[in-house]
Amino acid sequence: MPDICLMTEQELDILAQDSSRELIERHIGEDPARAALRLGPHAALLSTQIKYLQRAKTKLPSYHRARCIIPPLAFEQASSEAAAEAKTYEGGLCIDLTCGLGVDSLMLSRRFRRVVSLERDPVLALVARYNFERLEARNIEVICTSAETFVAEFAGTADLIYADPARRDGANRRLVRLEECSPDVRSLMPRLRQIARRIVVKASPLFDTDEAFALFGGEVSVEAVSLHGECKELLIDLPGTDRPEAPGLLRATAIGRGTRIFHPEQLRDGKPDAGFDPPYGFLLVPDVSLYKIRAARCYLQSAGAFAASTFARRFPRTRVSDRRDRAVSSQGLENSVQNARHRTAEPAEKGFSARCRANRPGDRHPAGRQRHGGFHDGERATDRRHTVGRRTRKGQATLRTIHYICRTIDTQ
Repeated sequence: MPDICLMTEQELDILAQDSSRELIERHIGEDPARAALRLGPHAALLSTQIKYLQRAKTKLPSYHRARCIIPPLAFEQASSEAAAEAKTYEGGLCIDLTCGLGVDSLMLSRRFRRVVSLERDPVLALVARYNFERLEARNIEVICTSAETFVAEFAGTADLIYADPARRDGANRRLVRLEECSPDVRSLMPRLRQIARRIVVKASPLFDTDEAFALFGGEVSVEAVSLHGECKELLIDLPGTDRPEAPGLLRATAIGRGTRIFHPEQLRDGKPDAGFDPPYGFLLVPDVSLYKIRAARCYLQSAGAFAASTFARRFPRTRVSDRRDRAVSSQGLENSVQNARHRTAEPAEKGFSARCRANRPGDRHPAGRQRHGGFHDGERATDRRHTVGRRTRKGQATLRTIHYICRTIDTQ
């Protein structure tokens, strides 16, 4: 597990001193680089804190107002307060297996009578305790230990066990598979089910929703959470000692806009409409959280939209505006269709070698490796054919978008 603190105990002591806090408060509104010229012997450390406190004003406003201590890397990997506050779990005792900077623990403490937050890094555990004192979160207990050790020794029953496994390895490379993250919640799951009524695991936004059901069974529920049109997190809700009333649900939550709930059968049973009959007035673009759980098509059908494409289970990722759905005038849409068709033309027609035609999703590379979206086994492709393939699929994605999200709106 990588060190997400990168701060020494000596640096923590310096930042906690009254003289340091006075200097930070005096220069909090200035450019950190210019402020460093007037911050004394610890200028680099203090200017870095000023920089991240300024950044926290948007991402972590509570931490900004309380002038908390913010280790840079822990800040980069922390949840935003908006995403953490959207979690509606409540009860008596909550155990957070992965404290980090403590944003999720802080928000959960407002809905639970007591929160036990675990942090294996001793300096980051001290930072979390210091920050919780400044935030006046008195019902949070920070314990410096590993999740594996605590779970093995815990003898009670928690209403919720929450885990946000570290998705970086020792070389700071991004991880997606849950079994590669730390702690390994899959290996801990039998014990977690014995000591918790409910278990929630936060996964990477890149994590596939179908993989959650494959790993943990049909009783889990999956929620995709988006903020400002960007998928922020994927929450896997697993039953512990209590059986869920409605297991196997898929939720799409757009923060500030609401939640839509789907059952997997709704998505599997749907069939594309037989016809696609322009003219149309607007494009309706669902929120990215709907795309993440593969519910965009079901949502569009319920909204009266057309869905003629045969690509019934594959949706392109589309950024949306701050409104619930983005309505785009059909003026100029014909040009978009023509451009998309140009990008999806056969490579040979565009002056490339005929062998480029084999460069499509699912085709086999001459070496026998399976192709996935223009890459070989996670490595970026450098061959010219791969570039052509990505360009071709981009055009196909544009056409799929047009076919899926067109909706006729009566303007009379």
